[in-house]
Amino acid sequence: MSLPEVLEGTLDAAGLEALLDDIAATGGLLAVVVRAGRQAEPARGPAALPEVRAALLDGRVPGAQLRYVFEGQEWWDTVMSAGPGRWRVVRIAHGA
Repeated sequence: MSLPEVLEGTLDAAGLEALLDDIAATGGLLAVVVRAGRQAEPARGPAALPEVRAALLDGRVPGAQLRYVFEGQEWWDTVMSAGPGRWRVVRIAHGA
């Protein structure tokens, strides 16, 4: 069994906005999971994306996980606060 590919990087506010726009544009958003400290809320549907976008940018939540399908592959992007105006993103392919 091989491990799935993991990609990571750091974004500023403009980069985070672009990432969220790209995910929304795929039309394949499956779920949004909000991280509240060590706890995660139950997964919500794609309609939660605007609310989560605002909460991430305003610093009201420390992170979120976005689960989506792009070109037939399921991806999970975990976005975590990395300080004021910066976010760390970890992307992993599922079911590869």
